[in-house]
Amino acid sequence: MMTRKHPRSEFRNCRPSQPSARPEPSSSRLPRAAFAAGLTALLLCICGVALSQVEENPAELNQKAYALAREAQKAALQNDDRAAYDKFTEAAGLYGRIAEKFPDWNPEAIAAARSQAAAGAAAIGEKLFRLPEGYLKIQPGMSREGKRYAQGEALVPDVVKKGEDQFEIKGFIVELTRAGPLIGAHCSCPDFKYRGSKFDYACKHLWAVILKEGLLEDKPGGVSKDR
Repeated sequence: MMTRKHPRSEFRNCRPSQPSARPEPSSSRLPRAAFAAGLTALLLCICGVALSQVEENPAELNQKAYALAREAQKAALQNDDRAAYDKFTEAAGLYGRIAEKFPDWNPEAIAAARSQAAAGAAAIGEKLFRLPEGYLKIQPGMSREGKRYAQGEALVPDVVKKGEDQFEIKGFIVELTRAGPLIGAHCSCPDFKYRGSKFDYACKHLWAVILKEGLLEDKPGGVSKDR
């Protein structure tokens, strides 16, 4: 004889299943990731500022520049012109950095040391580097031949920069070239081709570019009087 189960007994051991944990929506994780990235960037920024402050201590920069200048002098005595040039150039750059970042820190001494280092680099650079043939060296003491300087001043507004070191003035092209501390210039005009390049003086177009670009600024000696 079959025994009939009570209807309730079929559900006695059936318990509702617990809801499974749902994965956290990816959108809720974004703020945490952004916060972590922002915090990391902030820490890196703080560390970078701290390091830059240490690097730009004027006394330490001055000591480093002085040591480089001494090493440059030693290299020059040993006829190692390349090493001497590089070290003089680096020393002058450090002195310039001190002058720019810390203008009130021993300004006269820094200016003198910078000038000496730059002069050392320029003197050695004259031996190490050469300008291409047909280029006039831009340097302090350049002659104002005839009326060319005054004419060049008047042409400054007409200078159009065509490239990194290329300029156009009234249809003529002026090109600059650099070799170490040397800056050379060439013009396509007949005056420079037949006279200036042969007798080492700038045409009016070269003067316009020299004045426009300030190629003789901050260089002792300036420009000589008419000869």
